Amino acid sequence: MEQQQDDVNSFKKFDERSLIEETAAEITPDIFWEKAADDGIGRSNILGYTALAMAILSLFFMPGLMGIAGAVFSVIAIARGAHTIGGWALSVALLSLGWRFLIVPFI
Repeated sequence: MEQQQDDVNSFKKFDERSLIEETAAEITPDIFWEKAADDGIGRSNILGYTALAMAILSLFFMPGLMGIAGAVFSVIAIARGAHTIGGWALSVALLSLGWRFLIVPFI
């Protein structure tokens, strides 16, 4: 069987430039710059940082009072949208309260 002229022209010569392309775009998340530009330090973040400061202070000073206040402020911060900083503040406050009421009385 003879090859026809169309079959010969249908094969293209390998071109290395056709392999140069950006492939990371398929696996990177979409970033919405409008939303990222609006994210700043809001009231919920300030409340979360306040709760974290109280929780850290409760490790060293008045763990009963400061721990409870840090836990309450962190729950309010989580409810207002500061999930990460509020979660850290809540965990530190609960750690301080656990240390104060569960371990210290037996020492």
